Amino acid sequence: IYDLIFMDIILKKENGIYLSDNILKKMNHVKIVFVTGYVAYVEDIFDIEPFALLVKPIKEEKVLHILEKAFQAIESDSRKYIRLKTRDGVFKIDIDTICYVESNRKYVNFTDIHGNVYEVIMTMDEVVERLAGQTLLRCHRCYYINLDKVSQLHEKNAVFDDGKEIPISRSLYQEIYQKFMDRLESYWDK
Repeated sequence: IYDLIFMDIILKKENGIYLSDNILKKMNHVKIVFVTGYVAYVEDIFDIEPFALLVKPIKEEKVLHILEKAFQAIESDSRKYIRLKTRDGVFKIDIDTICYVESNRKYVNFTDIHGNVYEVIMTMDEVVERLAGQTLLRCHRCYYINLDKVSQLHEKNAVFDDGKEIPISRSLYQEIYQKFMDRLESYWDK
């Protein structure tokens, strides 16, 4: 998985802007630095919001400055993402887009707001360790939920916008109810 890509605007058989746009559609966290000697194309790159632009001939101090800024931005972003290795590849997922996490024997399924399901070989203990301090909350021995994505809370389940219901343990309901109400209260106070 890539966090930073240096992309020339003019490639032999490809258009670097078009290629970057396709990359960003699949991996929106990637930071693109365009490199070009053709200033006439510079205006076209801003439709995809690049991280930076380097004009040829490239000066070492400019590259170092961009790398420093990129490392800071990546470090800041890394607190909001989790990397998941599935059969289909490695994905960097924004934690805030996760609706719920479900344990299914030796697999754990992460479901996001777009309905994507990422099946990963890991235990719920590993999920807890990797998501410590994040917005996900354990509601059942097999489930974690993102309270920000819950549209309804009932005594036995949490309901999401798409109608999906996740069970809530009796022993955890009171804590979840209180946190759900605190979140609602904080939204009303805004």
